[in-house]
Amino acid sequence: MQFNVRMSEVDVPVSQTAELTYLGRLLDALEMVSTEIPASSYRDAAAVLGVPPSTAHRLLSLLSERGYCERDDGGRFRPGSRLYGIAMRALDQLPQWQGAKRVVYDVGVTTGESASFGVLIGREIVLTARHNSAHALTAVANVGDILPPHTSALGKAVLACLPDEQRRALIARFAPETASEILGSLQGELDAVTATGYSIDEEIFSPGVRCRAVPVFDPQSGFVGGLSVSGPAVRFTVELADEAIPVMRKAADGLVALVTRQWRTGKTETTSERIKRRSYDRHA
Repeated sequence: MQFNVRMSEVDVPVSQTAELTYLGRLLDALEMVSTEIPASSYRDAAAVLGVPPSTAHRLLSLLSERGYCERDDGGRFRPGSRLYGIAMRALDQLPQWQGAKRVVYDVGVTTGESASFGVLIGREIVLTARHNSAHALTAVANVGDILPPHTSALGKAVLACLPDEQRRALIARFAPETASEILGSLQGELDAVTATGYSIDEEIFSPGVRCRAVPVFDPQSGFVGGLSVSGPAVRFTVELADEAIPVMRKAADGLVALVTRQWRTGKTETTSERIKRRSYDRHA
C-alpha cells in the first residue's frame, strides 16, 4: 500500500510547534470519533476537543474525506470504514488475537463448516475472524463485514447480552423506523438465548443457509461478541448444527480468556452462566 503525504499546502512558513499542535488536535479528533462521546454537531465536537468550531469543522472534514469518520442517522460522528480497517489490522497483530483466529479455525475444522467470530464495536457487530469451509458450496463472509443484529444468529447471540436500550440502538442502525417493533418480535428468541446459551438462524439471514451461534461475553471487561457456525441447509442439517453447539460453547470460553487476557484459575464462570446472571441482574 502506498501513501502520498502532503505535509502542507500553504505557501507561508508554519512553525514546527504549530504543525505539532495541529497534528495533536487531529489525533484528538480521531480519538473522539472512536469513542462513545456524544458529539452530533461541529459545535459539540469543538466543545469536546477544546477548539473553535471552525477548527473542529476542518479536522472532522479532513477525517471524513479520508474515510476515517462518518456521521450516523442522528448526525453523531462515528468511525469510518478506513478507521475500522486500521483497527482490524492492528488487532490482527496482537498475540491474543492470533490465538482467537486459531480458535475459530479449530471450530471450523471440527464442525466441517464455516466459523465466524464477531465483536461488538460501538453500535456495530464487526466480523473479526473467519474460517471458510473447504466445501465448494459454502456460506461466504469476510473479516470486516458488519453483521445485522436482528437477522443473523451471531447478531442475536450478541443482542442477548445487552440491555434493551442498547439492543434497540444496534437494530436501529439497520432499521431505524421499526427498531422497537423488531426488538419486540425478537424478545422470545432473545429469552431463549439467555435460557439455552445459543441462538439459531433457519434461512432468515440468507436463504438456504443454516446457522448456530453462542455469545462470547465477559461482564468484567465489558467485552461482547459471538461465535457462529454456518453452512448450506442441505448439508448442515439440524442435527449437525445442534452438534456444533457444545463445540462453540467450549471455544467461547477460550475466546473470552484470549481477547480479555484473563486466564482465570479455579472454577470458571462459563459464558452461558454469565449471560443468565446478567439477565437476572437486569430484571431484578
